[in-house]
Amino acid sequence: MDYGILARTVNPENSRREILLLAGAHGGGTQAAAEVSVRDRYKSRLRHEIRSSTAGFECLVRYEHTEVDGIRRQQFSLEFCRSLEGV
Repeated sequence: MDYGILARTVNPENSRREILLLAGAHGGGTQAAAEVSVRDRYKSRLRHEIRSSTAGFECLVRYEHTEVDGIRRQQFSLEFCRSLEGV
């Protein structure tokens, strides 16, 4: 199991621009952040976060893998999101 962060906020170098941060504790967490940012099943929740906060948002994502009969399965999940308003 691994965890990652997906965050969107104002660029500290140029307030007219935004930055998107995808990071993980290890490779799986980073992959989970990337997968959650592009997969259709998470789009409505991410759109809600984008619209509800002018300061940006951050999300915790999780990566898990299982292996059954030599077949490796990967699972990505969006654990929670919060606004960066007032942070």
